[in-house]
Amino acid sequence: MIRVAKKARYFEAALNRWRKVKDISKTILIISHDALDPAMFNLVDKIDFCQTKQIIHRYSGNILIDHHPGDEPGIPPVQDQYGNPRPAIPLVNMKHHFWWALNFIFDSFKEIQDADYITLMEEDHLVTEDFYLTMKFLAGLQPEICSDCFGINMAIFSANSAIISMMFTKRASLS
Repeated sequence: MIRVAKKARYFEAALNRWRKVKDISKTILIISHDALDPAMFNLVDKIDFCQTKQIIHRYSGNILIDHHPGDEPGIPPVQDQYGNPRPAIPLVNMKHHFWWALNFIFDSFKEIQDADYITLMEEDHLVTEDFYLTMKFLAGLQPEICSDCFGINMAIFSANSAIISMMFTKRASLS
């Protein structure tokens, strides 16, 4: 699933990378819109390298500007991991979007309910040509490396580093 808003230039660059991913035609790209931007819809219409589905986050702060989770006066910014101030509302909106989208996708699309895995991306995330194959390989390792994990984080966290972080995410205990 790719969460998109209004960064058409970035999304176009990302789609050009997705087009080159080996075996991408075996997947379904679900584009989850966080804004009603015609340029983004036009880019999705041009995807010809795999199946696509589009959904619109109807509770988006970009759509419901005067309502929660839209901009609310008086909410102070939060600090990111580098100490930079970040507006709190967009972060809350992003979390709401991903939570809503995952629930909507698994409740609405039969072909996704039976999927072995799903990736969560944004319009400006770039992938390598071996992304899909690497993801399948890592998912295959998950049972022996961390049987009570449910997710894999594949990312480069620093522009100054070529090290890819792989992290298996443990399930939260409800007891």
